[in-house]
Amino acid sequence: MKTWEELREIQPLASKIMMNSFLKNRVSHAYLIQGTRGTGKKSLATLIAMTIFCTDVTGVEPCQKCHVCKRILSRNHPDVHWIDPDGQSIKTEQIKALQAEFGYQGMESTKKVYIITNAEALTTNASNRILKFLEEPELEATALLLTDNGQGIIPTIRSRCQIIDLQPLNDKAFYHRLINLENI
Repeated sequence: MKTWEELREIQPLASKIMMNSFLKNRVSHAYLIQGTRGTGKKSLATLIAMTIFCTDVTGVEPCQKCHVCKRILSRNHPDVHWIDPDGQSIKTEQIKALQAEFGYQGMESTKKVYIITNAEALTTNASNRILKFLEEPELEATALLLTDNGQGIIPTIRSRCQIIDLQPLNDKAFYHRLINLENI
């Protein structure tokens, strides 16, 4: 899913929510994107980050061609931070490093995005640190927490995020997703 149009075919409700948020300039400071494995959580997070940062957005569609889009796609943009589990969990040290990074001004813009994959893997201490971060958001920071198990996220974090539920892929979408993965 590289475009909002492609996402709309696979995840109509999630795409509608996000497209309307962008069109009305009402992007939340935090999203909890939940869905089973393979439903497109990382693709959605990447698309959100590209829409936020792209220098040549048409409506809500990022251009996919500019230097910014390419750097986000390659996970090499200095203002988009990906946090993946270190082993079985996301540790307090990882969240401390993220908080320190957010103490600095953006490298290329005033905006920052952080994406936490497998957010259910946050340790208790890391959850408490991220909660403080969510309670006192920076003006132009957007948090994207991705999870297979929304119930594995502590309720206080859930309550501070806009929740986006991704539906299981239908047979046709699943088939196309498999074909696309095979061609990589």
